[in-house]
Amino acid sequence: MPHRRSAWTTVTEGFWGYDGRDDMDRIDSPSLVVHGPADGIVPLDVARNTASRIPNSVFCRVERTGHIAMIERPTVYNDLLRAVSTTVEEGQPLADSVMDVLDTEVSISE
Repeated sequence: MPHRRSAWTTVTEGFWGYDGRDDMDRIDSPSLVVHGPADGIVPLDVARNTASRIPNSVFCRVERTGHIAMIERPTVYNDLLRAVSTTVEEGQPLADSVMDVLDTEVSISE
């Protein structure tokens, strides 16, 4: 737990009280939900539920990763971002773009 009151207030009031699920069904851009099985903050079922609420999203489970895939696995994360870019630029379905950049450490589900 943070020792400074301001840090704790930021977390409890600014983050834990946030619930953006009401508008998720209005997202109309290609969306990836990236999750690491070692994530001790967001459980797997919560991440999958998030992906299920976003139309046409793709859920990506990145092995050997926790909560911060962009730092823990930057090459894989950048490949996944490249897949989103390909989807936007070429009109290719997101799942297909992701499959094009997959290695053996990423699994997807729509």
